[in-house]
Amino acid sequence: MGRSRYPPVRKALNLKVGDKVVFIARESGEVMIFPATREVNSIKGMIQKPVDPVSLVASDRRNFMQTSKAGTAIYRLFEQLPMMPRFTFERVRKLLDTSFPTATAAVKVLEDLDIVTETTGQRTNRQYSYIAYIESLIF
Repeated sequence: MGRSRYPPVRKALNLKVGDKVVFIARESGEVMIFPATREVNSIKGMIQKPVDPVSLVASDRRNFMQTSKAGTAIYRLFEQLPMMPRFTFERVRKLLDTSFPTATAAVKVLEDLDIVTETTGQRTNRQYSYIAYIESLIF
């Protein structure tokens, strides 16, 4: 729960000084703001049911295993994702005890399958995240 000090928001929501608001973040990145005085039933259906982390991993594993690129290094990396949902190429290289090109290729396959996402936008020192898994733990 929070408060809004932004006049157009306060006016649109008919808020008075001291009124509280509820911020709800959706998977799409959209943020919804509601007066905290609304009945809970009025927002029914607007919030998506959280994904169970175990079923998410099982579903991603099934999708991953159906691809022709499912090699041992990639499989070993995938199985480590719940323990390290954020990582770099160097961390993968050390974890798998493999070469940098092999670690890079393993991450690339998981990225192509939309299982992991590059989060830095950089050309070097890239960091990847298993975002769907992290979000399933947060929400």
